[in-house]
Formats: sequence, structure tokens, C-alpha cells
Amino acid sequence: MIRASLTHHGEAVELRVSGHAGTAEPGQDLLCAAVSALCETLERGLARYDAGSERTLAEGLFRYRGRPGAEARALVWTFGRGLRELAAEHPRHLRWTESTAKEA
Repeated sequence: MIRASLTHHGEAVELRVSGHAGTAEPGQDLLCAAVSALCETLERGLARYDAGSERTLAEGLFRYRGRPGAEARALVWTFGRGLRELAAEHPRHLRWTESTAKEA
């Protein structure tokens, strides 16, 4: 299962995507390919619009932590929208959560 989450920390956000969908053999899994394409596209956009942010893109893992400006926030919102829709279509293979962290 792919687990994806977006947590709002005031103006900062943390985004994490990990796992594999398991809908087909490795290299043939269209859901994994779709999520990977979204992650790679987001990473490229964040490299341009939020270059100082903390980002990791590796096999089976994407992580972003930053204080996105308007452009980067629009990218993150669009990415989240895409994952929400994929999760609604594939609930057994992709879980999307969005939350707001409580201030300590």
C-alpha cells in the first residue's frame, strides 16, 4: 500500500509518500507509476519554487518539508488533489491523509 500524508504546521507543511501499490508486478504497476510521476513532477517544481526546502526523492519514498510561497503552495495543493482522487479510486492500494498539527 502507498501511504501519503500532508500535515500543515502553520505556514509550514510536511508531505510524505511511501510504499508500493502492489496492484501488479514491479515495473507493471500503473498506480505506482502514476504516483511516482506526480512525486517527480512536484519535486522538480519545488526545486524551482522552494529551492531551500528539505526534499527527498528515492525508490518508494518522497518527502518534503518547507514553508512554501504562493507558487510552491499551488504545486503542493495540486499534487494533493491528484493523490486524493487516486486514493478515492484505489482505496485498497493508496491511502491519503491530510491534517493540521496541534501547536505545542
